[in-house]
Amino acid sequence: MNKDNQFPTTNHTKVDALPSNFKVEDYQAFYHWLNAKPDSEIKIFHDVKRLNINDLRELNIKIIDRLNLQEVISCSTTVSVVLSSHKVLEFGNWEKFFNYDFNISQQTKSLSVIWDFYIKLPNYQLPQRHTLKIRLGSHLKPGEFFQLMWQSEDDFQIEEAAASAVCKIDFISPIISNDLFGIVSGWHEALPKNFYTNNSFKILKRHKGKLEQTIISLFLIAGSLLIAGGLNYLNSRYNLLTSENPKLGYGILAMLLAIVGLYISYIIGKFWSARSERMIEKIQPFFLFTITKGDNNKIDEVKNSNKKVIKKLVREFSFAILIDILAVFGWKLLKYCTGIL
Repeated sequence: MNKDNQFPTTNHTKVDALPSNFKVEDYQAFYHWLNAKPDSEIKIFHDVKRLNINDLRELNIKIIDRLNLQEVISCSTTVSVVLSSHKVLEFGNWEKFFNYDFNISQQTKSLSVIWDFYIKLPNYQLPQRHTLKIRLGSHLKPGEFFQLMWQSEDDFQIEEAAASAVCKIDFISPIISNDLFGIVSGWHEALPKNFYTNNSFKILKRHKGKLEQTIISLFLIAGSLLIAGGLNYLNSRYNLLTSENPKLGYGILAMLLAIVGLYISYIIGKFWSARSERMIEKIQPFFLFTITKGDNNKIDEVKNSNKKVIKKLVREFSFAILIDILAVFGWKLLKYCTGIL
C-alpha cells in the first residue's frame, strides 16, 4: 500500500447484541449513545490559486499523516473532476486518479475531493464517521450564478458558490476538525497565486481607473490648447474682444464655443478611455488548473492573448499622447499666424 492511503490497522469494535425485549424508545436512546450527530463547519477561500496534481498528492499525504495519529477503522476517498465538455470524471481512490491519462483536450473546470473516514473515539462504542470535502474551482456558469442570486436569500450560500475554494468538515471530534482545517488552510496558502503573465498586467488591472482618467485628461488638454489658440486667432483677426468697445455677445459666443469644445474633447476622451477599459477587461489570469493537456494549452492561449492586449493598449495610449503633441504644434501654429510669438 502506498503512502497516499496508508493507515494503521485496528480491530473493529465489538458491540454486544441488544436484548430481545428492547422497546423502540430504548433502541433510539441506545443508537444515539453509539452514534453522535456530527457537526459541520465550512471555510471559504477567496484567494485564487493555481493547482496541479502534485499539489493534490501533497495535501493527501498531509491529511493521511494527521489521521494516522488516530485509531482509524476505515477510510475512502473520492475524486471528481468536472471538464469543459460537461463531462465528469469520478475516481474511487487516489491510485486511479493519479494513474489516469490526463492527456486530453478538455479543460478542468472544477475538482472535488471527499475523504470519508471512521475513527474510534473515547466515550463512543462505535467508530464515528467524519468527512472532509474540498471543492476547488467554480462549478457554476455565470448564468447559473445569477439564477442562484435571484432564487437564494442566503448570502452565505451565494458566497460559497462563487468562492474559488471551499472546505467543509462533518465531524464529531472538534480537535480533529481544527487540525484538518489548519492543514487545508496552510496548504491552500502555500499554493502559487493565479498571477498574470507579467507585472504590467497586474498594474493595469489595479490602476485601470487612473489610466482612464489620464486618457480623458490628455484629450481635455489637447482640446483646451486648440480652443485657446483658435479663439486667440479669431480675436486677433477680427478684433472681437480687444476692441475699445467689445460686444457682450462676442464674449458669450466665445465662452459657449469654449464650453462646447471642451465638452467634445471630454466625450472623445471618454470614448477612447472606454476602448482602453474594454481592452484591460480582456486581460486574463492564468488558468486555475494545470492537470490536463487542455489546461496547459489554455495557459499558452491566455499568454498570447494578453500580449496582444498590451500591444493594443500601448497604441491607444500613444495615440492620446500624439493628439496632445499635435495640439501643442497647432496652438503654436495659430499663435504664429496671429503674429504673437
